[in-house]
Amino acid sequence: MAGTIVVGVDGSTESLRALGWSLTEARRRDAEVVAVIAWMPNPVPSSATPFTVVEPTDLDVDHDKVHRERLDEAIAEVTGGEPHPVRTVVRQGYAGDVLTEEAAQADLLVVGSHGHGRLYRAVLGSISAECIRKATCPVVVIPPKLVPR
Repeated sequence: MAGTIVVGVDGSTESLRALGWSLTEARRRDAEVVAVIAWMPNPVPSSATPFTVVEPTDLDVDHDKVHRERLDEAIAEVTGGEPHPVRTVVRQGYAGDVLTEEAAQADLLVVGSHGHGRLYRAVLGSISAECIRKATCPVVVIPPKLVPR
């Protein structure tokens, strides 16, 4: 293999497009694709405490298993079920941090854009924008598919 392409996959249409682009680019470069999914426990909002706690129903769930299945399904959807050499990583943590950490030694980090406007990014932040700021390798952001008018 000539290199590594890390791609963020969350099951969204945009992330599936990023995965497809990554697989095509990996074939061109003879590179390895590492598909990464990051997850966070669901917080329970509380006015009584500034701390985030995990929902009690989440304690019985094997999150890694659930997210690994989700990642495997996304890869199967993009590849049409054909075998592809895709290494998978499932990690608990904030997506921007997990993706940039996994891509620290990679040649390329690929993420999909959810196509939100400036207000969304200003108020809630954007994983793709964060990856661009924090990554130590080039970042490719796959834009949302444009619908002709």
